Amino acid sequence: MTAVSVRFAVLVAVVGSVASVAVARAAEGEAGAHYTVRFMSEGGYPSEIRTMQFSPDGKILAASVSSKGLSFIRTEDGETENTHKGSPFSMAYSKDGSRLFVISEYARELLDVKSMKPIRFDAKTEPGYIGLTVKTRNGKLVLSELTAGGPAERSERIKVGDELVGVGEGKISTIRRVVGSPEKQTTELIRGVAGTYVQLEVIPKGQLVSTFVTLRREAIRQVDGENKFVPFDSGNENENMVWCVSNNLHTFSSAHSGQVASVIQTEDVNPVGQYAMSADAKTFAVLANRRAGKGAAVELFTLGSRECLGCVSFPIESWYQMAFSGDGSKLLIGTWDTIEVLDVKTRKFLSPLTLGWESPKPPKKAEKKVEADTEPRGGGSAGSVAGAAADRNAFGGSSDGEERHSPQQLVACLACSSRGIVATGDNGGQVTLWDLDTGKLVSRMPWTEQKKVEMVQFSSDGKWLAYYVEGVLHLVDVSKATSALQAK
Repeated sequence: MTAVSVRFAVLVAVVGSVASVAVARAAEGEAGAHYTVRFMSEGGYPSEIRTMQFSPDGKILAASVSSKGLSFIRTEDGETENTHKGSPFSMAYSKDGSRLFVISEYARELLDVKSMKPIRFDAKTEPGYIGLTVKTRNGKLVLSELTAGGPAERSERIKVGDELVGVGEGKISTIRRVVGSPEKQTTELIRGVAGTYVQLEVIPKGQLVSTFVTLRREAIRQVDGENKFVPFDSGNENENMVWCVSNNLHTFSSAHSGQVASVIQTEDVNPVGQYAMSADAKTFAVLANRRAGKGAAVELFTLGSRECLGCVSFPIESWYQMAFSGDGSKLLIGTWDTIEVLDVKTRKFLSPLTLGWESPKPPKKAEKKVEADTEPRGGGSAGSVAGAAADRNAFGGSSDGEERHSPQQLVACLACSSRGIVATGDNGGQVTLWDLDTGKLVSRMPWTEQKKVEMVQFSSDGKWLAYYVEGVLHLVDVSKATSALQAK
């Protein structure tokens, strides 16, 4: 690709603690207009990008930079239109683009985009109950009352007089023994967020062997002047959502109202790992080590019903950023030198994007199927795909000691556009575009300096690509480079 020449540059000095900002416009070329904004400290050190988000119409890029706050940059000319204090780590525009919900370590704000003034909202999660009362009797915590119409009564699996000996948070978790615990403390363990699950270990009255019951917490609301349990409704307001993890719960808030719209509890994997949410805010994925300690796995959830779709083993030791395809049908997982592609519906791994790197073919004796440690629910493993591909050995070391991986990390970050274009940023300053369907190279962005690409992001229409390298935010019109794929 021919290097794009720079026509002009404008340097703007900013007074105060904000670093100077340089704006440059590149000539029309294969990748179209190319603007840059520089975020540097007064000492000349590059600032770290935290998150960035395009407005729904693609006209504004909101960029959060550590210690520099929020900058709102116009895509038409690369100029900063507005700024706001605070450096959120997560944010999203409402679908109509009129509001921006931002989350930082210290605050949550719902902003009016035009005035940049905060809008009042209720960020509390709705409490959930199962309709159960416990009392201490004969040295035991006994179920003394089941509220009519509550989840506990409707389950018909526990009764008044049963002894409660353990409580666990979520469907799959370690049961906490509550024998000898105070009534109030135990009641707090049973309560939680509406829509989440709680496990009870009870010993039925007249028996010695305990049994386990999993119940879903429900909200209590006034209906016709009476307090009633409200069964969980999987419907949501079909709005963009902002993600945050707190107390091992993944919480999603409406970008329009600021209210909590969904809460996810991981089941088979640890809550902390890599995360991705589909563009339509319907599917969420977590890649993390298994709770049982046997390797890593990808767990998929529907945000509406808050239910787990399945868990797929992921035997590669090194994994980085994840992203959904534009239509949400595929989950892309960046490794050292490949992008693994998981079909969300079948929960099977497809052929990966090798990103131009072809490992040496192993000798015949090494060409064997590599099985995952645990067969995932609903699909095959990435390891089984590796065994099926004779020219690929990304899921295991070679028996002859020959190197099977790229000498350079090819995926430091990634993103996928609505046009089926995958952008990868490596640890050498190069951003490359690939066709998701064919795996072929589409375009390379002009290389500037050998530093790690920290983040890449597409506008919703796939026209604009933003990426951040060593204190420099790049904003590129990639519509020309991807014109052959616009019909998709």
